[in-house]
Amino acid sequence: MKKGNSMKSRRKKPKPVSAEAIARFADRGKDISRFFTNAGRMMEPVQRVNVDLAGPMLNQLDSVA
Repeated sequence: MKKGNSMKSRRKKPKPVSAEAIARFADRGKDISRFFTNAGRMMEPVQRVNVDLAGPMLNQLDSVA
């Protein structure tokens, strides 16, 4: 009978690299293609707006959401 660790070893996933870090690599002329897989889709930038709502309208919006 063999004694030892019966648990399978698990590789840790690398931490995601920030956009700022990727930009620094690019600024230094480093190859940054490894950070992009082209598997995702391009997202439009978020546009934020401020809206004033009356109390009843806000309640109605909350009930639907």
